Amino acid sequence: MPRQERYNEVQREHMQLQQQLQLAETQRTHIQRNLQQLEARKARLQQERENLPQADTESLQHAQQQLAEMEAERSEQEQQLAELQEQLPNANELRRSSQQLVQESERQLAQAERG
Repeated sequence: MPRQERYNEVQREHMQLQQQLQLAETQRTHIQRNLQQLEARKARLQQERENLPQADTESLQHAQQQLAEMEAERSEQEQQLAELQEQLPNANELRRSSQQLVQESERQLAQAERG
């Protein structure tokens, strides 16, 4: 494979990795924001539950149901966040490797053009 084609291929791979990293970071930020919102909702619902009159069992059951649903959603998002955080070091390493390949390809191309 000619050097220019290899260089172009490495650049394409590098750009794809950059896009994947940006997407993962965006997803991680979104999930963290959702987790914060869920925590705030959970705290509000727990406070509402504590302030409910003892005889209002219907409202209490509704609040408990909402709390259980939010806990399930929170758990799922925490799992997604953990998965993204596990992928991030590998993606960063791939990006660094790709950058090194691009730099090496540029150096070789420059040498080939001079020589």
